[in-house]
Amino acid sequence: MNVTAKVSKPLNEVDTLSADRHTADDRTQEVIKGLAVGFYQDTCKPRHSDSSLNLSSAPIRVSIDSAKITASSAKSGSVNLSSSTEAPQPLDPTTLPTMQSMCGAESDAVIMLYLIGLGLGDAKDITVKGLEILRACSRVYLEAYTSILTVGKEALEEYYGRELILADRETVEQEADEILRGADQTDVAFLVVGDPFGATTHSDLVLRAVKAGIQYRVIHNASIMNAVGCCGLQLYNFGETVSIVFWTDSWKPESFYDKIKRNRQSGMHTLCLLDIKVKEQTLENLMKGRKVYEPPRYMSVCQAAEQLLEIVRHKREENEDLDTVCVGLSRVGSEDQKIKAGTLRQLALVELGKPLHSLIITGHLHPMELDMLRLFAVDEQSLAALKAVDSSTFTS
Repeated sequence: MNVTAKVSKPLNEVDTLSADRHTADDRTQEVIKGLAVGFYQDTCKPRHSDSSLNLSSAPIRVSIDSAKITASSAKSGSVNLSSSTEAPQPLDPTTLPTMQSMCGAESDAVIMLYLIGLGLGDAKDITVKGLEILRACSRVYLEAYTSILTVGKEALEEYYGRELILADRETVEQEADEILRGADQTDVAFLVVGDPFGATTHSDLVLRAVKAGIQYRVIHNASIMNAVGCCGLQLYNFGETVSIVFWTDSWKPESFYDKIKRNRQSGMHTLCLLDIKVKEQTLENLMKGRKVYEPPRYMSVCQAAEQLLEIVRHKREENEDLDTVCVGLSRVGSEDQKIKAGTLRQLALVELGKPLHSLIITGHLHPMELDMLRLFAVDEQSLAALKAVDSSTFTS
């Protein structure tokens, strides 16, 4: 390899590398690095079907150890560097820029719809991957009716560095095409408190996207479905999850109670998701087509327990169910989360503060689960009604 490099002053006092070995080595390294970088950049250009080159099987080797400076070019102010036949030395790969830094971001990135879970606490519960993706999207929607965080939209916008478009129930369920608009041409993010698949509504959004030829990707996060393990009940001992809705004067559904009974008969715990009323209309306003909405309401543990007690009395099952051990949770995942364990009657009197709340009806309890519940007992008598089924099983 022969390379000629210009110098700013004559080198007539130099005739061999030994005169200034370190200077020659430094200059040679710079020349070789420049050539290697040029070669790397050239490989970034697409070549028919082979647009990427795997260099791992062909390491670059150069010989600079025996390069010599000849004095014949001293008058012309140039240095002649010639490689010898000595064994070549491998070039240190850490001194070269990466392919990604030279070629830039992936040129063949797929445009898609991203469903990103936000976790349960505040703005900082989003994953690093989710945050990076939403910052790169052209539009970012915030689903705002299946759950809430402990902070508002403004706090999220400040931390994420992006403007968020609120997507209420009407938008998600009736105007999904607006969310998907242009998602085949530019990235769109849909943010969900908890995990994206914690609500069936979001499966519908995915199906609509696939039908429209739009690719999608899910960025998962913690949800109440797995975070309830914080109370000490083992997740694999849970049965079917139920929802408890607000009753009205004319509508008092009880079907969820039958599912709780089936779970208990199988020895399984039941997670009860409590009702959220956001941007709801009265029947009168709905019939008259007036877009007048009621203030948000969030069911508390004590409200859910009261409704369950009324169902128990209605079904005349007081002796069996009034002292069932239950667990109330509020603001799971936040710094001020609260957990209380006690009988159904006790939880009807417990105040757990701000939303969101969840309720668990226990089934069979393992001794370790029982020890954990004692940490959160309303009082010393809360778990007194438990009976031993065998040496490793308790029930109420």
